[in-house]
Amino acid sequence: MPTYQFLYVNKPTKIGNELVFNFPQLTNDRVPHMEVELIEGLINVDVNTFKLGFVAKLMMPSSNYVSSDNIGSVIGMFEFKASISGEESYVLRAPSHNVYHILQTGMSQFRIRLELSSGATIDKQTVVDAGLLFRIKYPEPDEITNQYSREIAKVRL
Repeated sequence: MPTYQFLYVNKPTKIGNELVFNFPQLTNDRVPHMEVELIEGLINVDVNTFKLGFVAKLMMPSSNYVSSDNIGSVIGMFEFKASISGEESYVLRAPSHNVYHILQTGMSQFRIRLELSSGATIDKQTVVDAGLLFRIKYPEPDEITNQYSREIAKVRL
């Protein structure tokens, strides 16, 4: 049976065009990889220009993800929810299939970039605040079989 951990991050540091979320180091010393999935998210911005929504990308390598722009890994798409006092709230759009990314264990931060569907980066200064909830799954050591190892190797190609 896999081991699950839930991680909530907020109050990002804004560095370059990225939102950096620091947290205690994620580790399960018994396994080399973890599956990370964004399950809830709320992002507030201070301008009225993104009514069509935007994409959030994890700016770290994921061994099971490829894209045409080769920039980051899409972790979710956000849609407009409400406008209050000049700020807009966006929530994670419910996907038809949850996306998870295979990352190495031992991380202590996520770097996330927000983009329009065109690929244009959303200026970090427009982000007022953000809160994201991730589900992290660690396989049990005895579940890391030859089959699992082959699956990991396939996505690295």
